[in-house]
Amino acid sequence: MKPVKLLLIVLITTPPFLLSLSLSPPLAPPTSFTNPTTPTITCPHFDDCSGCVTSSSLLSVEKVKSSLRFFRSHYPSYTVSIPSPVTEWRTSAKLAVRPYSKFDGGCVFGLFKSNTHEVSPIPSCTVHHPSINKAIKLIEQATIKTKTSAFKESSHSGMLRYIMLQVERRTNLTSLTLVWNAETYKDTQPHLSRLVKELKKLDGATGAPKIFHSIWVNYNGKKGNAISSRGDEYWERLAGPEFIRENLFDDNSGRNESLFFTPSVFRQGNYEGFTIIAKEVANYIKESKLQRITELYAGVGLLGLTAAAYREGKDIEFVRCSDENPANLKCFQKSKKTLGESAAMVTYVKASASDAVLENDELDGADALIVDPPRKGLDEDLLNFLVDEECEIETLIYVSCGFDSLASNVERLLLGGWKVEKAKGYLLFPGSNHIENLVIMKKK
Repeated sequence: MKPVKLLLIVLITTPPFLLSLSLSPPLAPPTSFTNPTTPTITCPHFDDCSGCVTSSSLLSVEKVKSSLRFFRSHYPSYTVSIPSPVTEWRTSAKLAVRPYSKFDGGCVFGLFKSNTHEVSPIPSCTVHHPSINKAIKLIEQATIKTKTSAFKESSHSGMLRYIMLQVERRTNLTSLTLVWNAETYKDTQPHLSRLVKELKKLDGATGAPKIFHSIWVNYNGKKGNAISSRGDEYWERLAGPEFIRENLFDDNSGRNESLFFTPSVFRQGNYEGFTIIAKEVANYIKESKLQRITELYAGVGLLGLTAAAYREGKDIEFVRCSDENPANLKCFQKSKKTLGESAAMVTYVKASASDAVLENDELDGADALIVDPPRKGLDEDLLNFLVDEECEIETLIYVSCGFDSLASNVERLLLGGWKVEKAKGYLLFPGSNHIENLVIMKKK
């Protein structure tokens, strides 16, 4: 069999405008929007909120300009476009908590003002999915009724530190995580129980539609800036189903393949926009007839599972996924059960990218590598592996959420014998100084 070259696809997080690019085979066309070059965001919180840096000229932020300069020097057809609407796209949010009243208790929720620990409430944020704003209003009401106290950074006191919200798009219900300044459930009492009881009482009261999918608590009594604690021992489900389910295909497709998430795993803030990228990656792999695929930094395996679903078990030998967060595995396994004939080809290993390369042999025999690293970019061990003369991988698919690290990694790969075959940019977070990129590289 003729060897297949390993291709590199890089995705970088930015405000959600898509730059179009042609791939060989071609990627699926981006979603079209009315007047996509001049969208605006109208939000009452813009002047006080640190979440957005601009409400107009969304493609003119510095990260997009830098990405255009960099990639057009290697791939002149590089473009950026928007994969989702510019409002109501955020279906996953993490908000800080501060006192509603100095004396009476209760909490308000929002984002930190730049370079401070002062919170700006954003109850009517227009980039939030409407279900998130409804949930915030109800949670605030419940904390006032129960006199729940908010965390105070200066004294490390108080009860509620953060809230985390994720919308299940198929139902518009919101999974709520209460991040509590405590080490165990016992340490939260009686305050947590009172708050959860009030939340249940208010949810769906007087015949209103229900808001909550589930309620969780994360115990985070540690000092520092980490929003939540990692590890099963720090998570507890207090109400509702364990998993949020997202369909891999449109509801009217007649197909049941799904992805499952819990609050303890990573899920894209603009999930709708990221699925456009996942489908383009899957279509490229399908049209290229790649048969042996490894995904590192896989999270719950979104990209690898999507690629497997698009192949429907045909002409594919394996899809190997790995990530270091142990909470991902049960989500992956539940998703895998929905894949039908493709399920037998899909595996998951709990491992960092370095361990997957050096100890688990996850790349052995692969003809395509998908990577979706954090903002810091690829691990040094992986970079060294890819630029080594003995590396047999010739197709790499790279997904990243930081332009600076992406540019640095691409430069290193160029010097190590790779070339940019295609590149494409997406504004996943309209209004912010951020860009998501899809880059394909091949061995020279």
